[in-house]
Amino acid sequence: MKRWIVPAFFAAALLVPRAGAQSCPFNVVFSSSGAACTQSGALNPTVAGSYANGAAGCSVTFVLTAPPFCCNTFVTGRFLVIGDVSLMVPVPGGCTLLVYPDLVLPVPASPTSLTFPLPPDPALVGLLVFVQGVVVRFTTIGMTTDLDFTSRLHVLFQ
Repeated sequence: MKRWIVPAFFAAALLVPRAGAQSCPFNVVFSSSGAACTQSGALNPTVAGSYANGAAGCSVTFVLTAPPFCCNTFVTGRFLVIGDVSLMVPVPGGCTLLVYPDLVLPVPASPTSLTFPLPPDPALVGLLVFVQGVVVRFTTIGMTTDLDFTSRLHVLFQ
């Protein structure tokens, strides 16, 4: 697959409003692989996907959940790493990047989700996209910044 297809698709879905809503001629199936990891000591963050297909059109939504943690440790950022290649690259601190970062998007603090409208295009059938969430935490005791990683989410259009 060309390296630009996934970032271009998701960037367009975020920036270009859709004309007239239509239902989509495909389904989206989610599964996961790889291990979540925490550098901060908090419970592992999670990323989940959902698919909506109806009269209002179709879309995928990704929800990034960062469990709260104890004393003086604060979430300072949330990101989704989106790509079309599954990989395993060790990150300093002991965790692993599981998705080639074709696109890295910030996730708002509230709601902690991003929704992408999808075109009703049968050419998307067979597309496999990977998503991993990254939560940035800052601890005021010790003044450290830690990265917590979710497992890898597979997004298959069929």
